Amino acid sequence: MRPIIKKSVLPFLFLFLISVVMISGCATTEQMKSLEQKVDQALSNAGKAQADAEFARGEVTRCCDESAKNAQIVKDAAARADEAATRAEAAATRSEDAADKSQAAARSAEKSAGRAEDMAGKTQELYDRIMSK
Repeated sequence: MRPIIKKSVLPFLFLFLISVVMISGCATTEQMKSLEQKVDQALSNAGKAQADAEFARGEVTRCCDESAKNAQIVKDAAARADEAATRAEAAATRSEDAADKSQAAARSAEKSAGRAEDMAGKTQELYDRIMSK
């Protein structure tokens, strides 16, 4: 099989291809400036994004701390409310017991008043009998 390109032409062809690649691959000064501006803009945007992320991280930390504080306040308030409910229930039980005792005392007083009326009536009868003689 015969080579398509002679060996003596290969170095020139190689140099030609390298020259084409270098010429077409090299950027102009304008293109370099444009690329540099784009890189600077990207770096600036990255810096702003990082600053925003740091600010957001600070805000998240502050909000988390505040939420934890508020949760503790709510927990403490719930404990106080539970304690107050327990005390109110105990007070209601004592009030019911006092009301029951008051009703029992009222019934006893009513019975005593009825007996006193009966005795007064008997005493009146006895007095009337004595006076009528």
